[in-house]
Amino acid sequence: MKKIADSKKSTAISLAKRRHQLSLRRKDAVYDQTKRIQKTNSVFGIPIIEAPNMLCIYVDDGDIDRFESTIEFLRRIKALNSGEKYYLSFKNTKLIEAAAILLVYSAIEEAIKENDCSLHYIPPDAPHARKLLKSKNIPKLLSNSKIEYFLSKYENLPIISGQSNSYTDEVVDHIKERVFEDELDPEKESIFGSAVTETVDNVDLHAYPEPVNGSKPWWLVCSVIDKQLFLAIYDKGVGIPETIRGKQDLLARIRNSLPYFKHRGKISSEMSESQALEILREPGSLSDAESVMLSMMSDVSSTHQDKHGQGSKSIKALVDDNEQGKLWIFSNKGLLVKESAKAGNLIELPSSIDGTLIQWNIKLE
Repeated sequence: MKKIADSKKSTAISLAKRRHQLSLRRKDAVYDQTKRIQKTNSVFGIPIIEAPNMLCIYVDDGDIDRFESTIEFLRRIKALNSGEKYYLSFKNTKLIEAAAILLVYSAIEEAIKENDCSLHYIPPDAPHARKLLKSKNIPKLLSNSKIEYFLSKYENLPIISGQSNSYTDEVVDHIKERVFEDELDPEKESIFGSAVTETVDNVDLHAYPEPVNGSKPWWLVCSVIDKQLFLAIYDKGVGIPETIRGKQDLLARIRNSLPYFKHRGKISSEMSESQALEILREPGSLSDAESVMLSMMSDVSSTHQDKHGQGSKSIKALVDDNEQGKLWIFSNKGLLVKESAKAGNLIELPSSIDGTLIQWNIKLE
């Protein structure tokens, strides 16, 4: 009888321990409307922010899920509590695209520098993804190590985090010398240099009416894939839809686009030009994608200085001269995609990228 009593006592103690352990696991659980328990992933009590399987914001193929999961990952980074510790896990990430990694890098940098978060790195299981993140300095950024750019020493450029017009000349020289091996003809070199420097200059001139902590940050990534040089620049400014409103020639741009707006049904074909212009000038009448389209129509900037506003012309020339050329302009919730000499395709995005990202590619041979 004593053995049975001892056995019952042991079972009761075991059940009590299991209940206690279960209550501890449920302590940090998040409950949804269906009352099911969702685990909050953590390591030693430190929350894990998991990256999606694919970091990609390209949506021209109609696949919006990759875009949304990437934007949601960025939102989670931006929402981190100031001064706290987190793990950033890329363990299951297999695909990483250039445009997305710029957004991720900028979000991490903001979380560390502005929110004073302590972030720890969990690398991808996929070797190629791990190698890519390392080459773009993501592990070094997450460890809060000092990042210095000695561009002449790099075979492949990491992500460049700059302000105003810093590093632009060095980037152009690196690409000319290391990528093109000083075989870029003078005309194309001039166009390429203008495309890079004018894009960065436009960030300095227009993107930040009110500088962030006294600075006007931008991020640049450069990659060579299948004999094509891909270059993307991102800023977290107010976006083209906001800056286009301040352009003195906005009315002329809208006037030149009236056939498009009539075709899209935004204005009636029976309307007079003055009536149509009055409607399209109203705040909120233009979508973000339409604002991007208007920004590409003219090479005269709101500063009316000849040396500014030529970046888009240079980029279009490089893209049009390339059979595989493709121009992407994301700005807030708008996207323009232009392939080689074809007309641009406008896409309304379900979420904002919070700024402007421009990517284009040129052939190496």
